Amino acid sequence: MKDVKQISLERAINTLTALQCQFKVITTDGQEFGQLLVVTPPKIKRRPAGVTDKQLPIDDMQIGDVRIFKPDEKWFKNMEELRTSLSKHLWRKFGSGCAIVEPYEDHVEVLRIK
Repeated sequence: MKDVKQISLERAINTLTALQCQFKVITTDGQEFGQLLVVTPPKIKRRPAGVTDKQLPIDDMQIGDVRIFKPDEKWFKNMEELRTSLSKHLWRKFGSGCAIVEPYEDHVEVLRIK
């Protein structure tokens, strides 16, 4: 006699098959049902927490100060990553609308306005 879990699984598979759905079911004991290809997502590399604080010394900026930052190959691969990190750090430290962050070809300029 089949147990209730096996009966429920068979019903679900039959229903999905009858609806012509693509599916993949993997049971806890490793049995696989269906033809849908399952791909594991790629691992996203992230910078360690606190890198922005250590790499971007902007805590002592006063209103009217201008600073120039160049990307560091270790942490920031392009101007957009550097600009985003600067903007987030400035927002956390000084609040919304506190600075103008402008990316250029080889550097990013920051002007603190409030």
